[in-house]
Amino acid sequence: THGVWTGESRAKQVVPQQDLLGLCCTAKITFIFFFQQYLAIQISPDQVMSFGGSTDPCAMCLLYSIGKIREQENKVYSKLLCDLLNKQLKIPSDRIYISLFDISPGCVGWNNTTFT
Repeated sequence: THGVWTGESRAKQVVPQQDLLGLCCTAKITFIFFFQQYLAIQISPDQVMSFGGSTDPCAMCLLYSIGKIREQENKVYSKLLCDLLNKQLKIPSDRIYISLFDISPGCVGWNNTTFT
């Protein structure tokens, strides 16, 4: 699951949200998480945000996964998300925070049950 919050109105102007969602579901990201049916993405443009004391374009990303959050893989996720946001929304990589969370299967509800 991804959450992307941007303090940038260009999220709507440069790339329509549907297109950005489609880009997030690219083969690279889907391959990493294996099953696109479980990939959920939320993009919230135009948030009131400050990063390093500046309101220049910035983003905060939350990435949750069951068993796929590890130090080495996290570098790949960070690069993929930073590259995507930089290319599509012109947000500099040094103005993007990404928080990565490994979640226990029993702590994720879906389809009237959990993943355990």
